[in-house]
Amino acid sequence: MFTLIYEFKLKPTSAQITIFEEWLEQCRRVYNYALTERKNWVNSRKCPVNACSIKSEYIIPADKEAPNYSSQCENLTQAKKSIPELKQVHSQVLQQTLKRLQLAFEGMWKNGRGFPRYKKAGRMRSFVFPSLNNQPIEGRYVKLPKIGLVKFNQSRPIPDDALIKQARIVKRASGWYVQLTLQHKCQHCGYTANRDVAAAQVVEIRGRTAVGHTVVKLSEGKGSVLEDDKLCLPVTEESPAF
Repeated sequence: MFTLIYEFKLKPTSAQITIFEEWLEQCRRVYNYALTERKNWVNSRKCPVNACSIKSEYIIPADKEAPNYSSQCENLTQAKKSIPELKQVHSQVLQQTLKRLQLAFEGMWKNGRGFPRYKKAGRMRSFVFPSLNNQPIEGRYVKLPKIGLVKFNQSRPIPDDALIKQARIVKRASGWYVQLTLQHKCQHCGYTANRDVAAAQVVEIRGRTAVGHTVVKLSEGKGSVLEDDKLCLPVTEESPAF
């Protein structure tokens, strides 16, 4: 399903910036610890059968399964009982950090990317809230779980019928930003895909070629736009009506 991402600059208070920094650091530590678990398991399977290192060996039972997203989420739950700093971070934010590591390994297995690396201090620059409240936008503020209202600069309007699915907090040299993932539903036809993307899909299905985002029929000038009642999309010469 196609989604839209709107990015706005945040105007957090000094206390909220401290929280953001602490959460990023805890996410970095969780990421690195989970990566260490996976590397240790991999290295424990590389020991020669006829020799052992004189320095050290990874003592991991042979029947122990490889760490994955589910098992590491369970370990994270247990770790929060003994590490107070982890309790300060929203649980879903830490889970998304483990999911980020899982995706890094899947990229290595499926796309031939390199082995995931550790995150040095300051290299973890974003964390994700995978779900928000029903109405997270309150005027010039966005309501983040466990943090509260954070002021932001709304540089573009958000569609009234758009559903905000998740929020990513990003740290850059120019400040803090929030990336809101929106799911837009067309009032006329019920489609949730962006119109430009849906139009490109129609063109691909019909075997035609179209360029750009224009929906005006060029031969008839600016004012003539035909509606495709099946897809609720304007019709161009490159993608004629059915």
